[in-house]
Amino acid sequence: MSKFALISNEFARGRVKVYNLLIDEVDVFNEFEDSLAAQYKSEFRSLAAIISQISEHRKPLPRNKSRKIKGVESAAEMKTKHLRLYYLVIKEHDLIICVGGHKKTQKKDIKRLGRLRDLIIKQIEENGRLKIKNNQ
Repeated sequence: MSKFALISNEFARGRVKVYNLLIDEVDVFNEFEDSLAAQYKSEFRSLAAIISQISEHRKPLPRNKSRKIKGVESAAEMKTKHLRLYYLVIKEHDLIICVGGHKKTQKKDIKRLGRLRDLIIKQIEENGRLKIKNNQ
């Protein structure tokens, strides 16, 4: 079974803590960023601004840029033309966890997000809070 941990998202500098998910020590959000072709870098900067907004607890985005994800408890999606920022809110543990995706793989990404949420909750129930790693 995969081992989950967290690391602070570099764009979250406000009082609300936003984390990237580490799966077996791999930062899946940074891996997503690193995998993007040059044509998507400006869209990624828009996602970074959204994370900053969430962290600073500023007003929400327009409805056409965000939505709650049906079928995945406490999950939401923020979108640009080609990219998606999925995040899980696990209130009982004060966690907001970011995962990136593409519009073309949206259905697969949302199914994966649901499975990840279930596995994260299971790990928390079995082992206590997720470990938060230091940014380096």
